Formats: sequence, C-alpha cells, structure tokens
Amino acid sequence: MGVSIMNILFVSNYFWEKDKMNFGPYPLIYNIVERIAKTENVTVLAGGWPKYSKTQDIGNIRVVRTFSPSIKPLSLEYFFLGTSGLKSVLREKPDIVNSQDVDGASLFWYLNKLKVSVPRVLSFKGLWGGWLDKIPIDDKYLEFRVKTNLLFPKMWENVCLRNSDRIIVPSKYVEDETSRIYEIEKAKISVINNGVDLGVFKPMDDCDHPLTILFMGGISIRKGADVAIEVYVKLKKKFPSLRLLVAGTKTMGRFSNVFDKEGIVIGKDVILLGVVPYADMPRVYNSCDVLFHPSYFETFGSVIAEAMACGKPVVVTNDTGMPEVAGDCGYLVAPGDVDGFVGAIFKLLDDSRLRRKIGQRARRRAEAFFSIDRVVKDYLKFFRALV
Repeated sequence: MGVSIMNILFVSNYFWEKDKMNFGPYPLIYNIVERIAKTENVTVLAGGWPKYSKTQDIGNIRVVRTFSPSIKPLSLEYFFLGTSGLKSVLREKPDIVNSQDVDGASLFWYLNKLKVSVPRVLSFKGLWGGWLDKIPIDDKYLEFRVKTNLLFPKMWENVCLRNSDRIIVPSKYVEDETSRIYEIEKAKISVINNGVDLGVFKPMDDCDHPLTILFMGGISIRKGADVAIEVYVKLKKKFPSLRLLVAGTKTMGRFSNVFDKEGIVIGKDVILLGVVPYADMPRVYNSCDVLFHPSYFETFGSVIAEAMACGKPVVVTNDTGMPEVAGDCGYLVAPGDVDGFVGAIFKLLDDSRLRRKIGQRARRRAEAFFSIDRVVKDYLKFFRALV
C-alpha cells in the first residue's frame, strides 16, 4: 500500500501572493509549502480579504483568505485570523494545522478550547521573549519604546506556544530558550533547520567585483549596524579600495556623519541596496568576498546559510543561533567586539586562497545541513508521525 495523502492546513498571516513572498521569512515559508503541495493536499489560511480574493489557487496551493482590518494596531490581525478562520478550519477538516510562526495564535486557542481533535503544530521562528536582553540599548526612551512594542508580540507568542501540541524550532538555541523562558517541556519541541534553495543560492562565475564585504542588516540595532559601520571604517584604512554593500536600507541615517568625517562616499565606497528582492539575493551574495553579520540576536540566521550556499566565508557573532549555522565556515566573534570582527575579516580579505578554501567548505556545509529539500523531507516525516 502507498502512503496516504495528508490534508495540511498552513496558517500564515500574509496576503500570500507568489510575487510578493520576497522578504523576511516569507521566501522560506513559501518554498516549504510549495514543495509539500507537490505530494500533499495543501491549504493556506492567510489574511488579506477583502483587498485580495477570498480564495485563490497558486499552483497546487489553495489559499483561503480571512478578513483583515485596514488598520492593524497591536497585532490585531492575529485575532481576526483566528476568529474569521475558525470556520474554514472546521470545514476543511485537515489532518494537521501548522502555524508558520505565531500567526495562528488565536486560532490555536479556539481549537484548543473547543477540543477540536486536530494536531496543532507551531513552526516557531521569532522568540520575541528572548532577544531584548541581548541588545545594548543606552537610550532609556528607546528602551521603553522597544519594550512597549514587544508587549503584544510576546503575548501572542505565549498564547501560541501554550496552545500548540508540538513545536518546530530552527535551532538548538531556540529549543533551549523556549524551554527556559516559557517553561515548555522539551519533549514537545523538535529542531528542523531553516532551508536554502541550493539550486538558486549557488556560486556564480560571472560576478566580478572589487574587494567587497557585505552586511545584510540595514541600520538595525539588533543586526549590529553600529558594529558594522565601525568595522568597515577600520578596514577601509587597511584596504583603501574596499567596498561595503549594505542591504536593507536606502539611507544610512545617523551613520552618514561617520562616513562624511572619514571621507567615505556613499554610492562609491558604500553601496546601499535597499530591500533586496529574493530573486536578486544570490547575485548580491556572489558580489562580495565575505559576509559579516555582527547581529546581537538570531534564532537561526538565514542570510548566513544563504551566503554559505553561495560559497562565501562568513564572520558572525558567536552567540544565539548563529554558531550552529556557521560552524567552521569562517570566524565567530563576541557580540559587539569591533576589533574582533576587524581582525577576523582582515584575515580573509588578506588571503584569497583562504577565502576560497573556506568558501568551498561553506558550500559543502550548506548542502549537508540546510537544503530546502532536506527541510521538506523532515517536515513530512514529522507530520506523518502525528497523523
């Protein structure tokens, strides 16, 4: 007898249009769901109605959109997704309901209270309850604003975790922190790494470029933009022709004065890429010699895995989920250690053979651990064990 086809309902509170699934976690979510839909019956419960069609077929994926308020303060979209989506779940009668991150928080609460006998699986990506203490914030007002903004995401996170039957996390770090912060028993938690499409993210031979380092964090404090700017300024003195690519922003804001003072020209020395569409990201990675990611907090660090898949050595923070991704494919540096990042990147920029050797090792590690096909296989195995 063959394996029976599962009916899987994914919950992802986005408009769910293929050409717009190109930022944040959405490419990963889309790639997983699209591949699972090749063998299973897949429905996605999303937001976006009435702006977008209430139902739509995207390839093998059936999308059912629920009501979304035009104004979305305080994460109210999660509430509306559960309230207006409950009927859809009961009608679809899925074998599995999988919430991609905490989007299905209120839905899971309803299903639990109504004792609907369908496994509720949370793919937990954010860990809002764990990152604030990792980030140095000197401004008391800014700290207050950040803590206030986190109140509702943390609330939904707690609701979703408490009402999940099983939890999938992208790293051992998240497993440990979820257990510690929310007192979730580890027997409920399984690690499945984030995945990379190795056919898309791969080394390219036609990306000639001057000596270049890449920072994917815009001007985000959490991503370590303050460290990135200091690191580049110091490296620029050692390598006068060195370029810095910055993805995620079109303006350097408060850092512009630093560049002006050092005679660094935006548009020539520093290239601001803005928000890079997913389809363009492989070429961006291939246009650098080193990815450096001085982020203070990552549950996984998909940009690290993507750069490695493109054959690039990485220099990243030795904390949270990043060491699990980088492995021995570059250098690990303490959070906020500017000189440590400068020294590690210098070694790679000063030795093209070393860069090439570590880059090849990085590609092999990506193939071994972070293939999207491996992730989908792990998901399907996980789901079948629950049905």
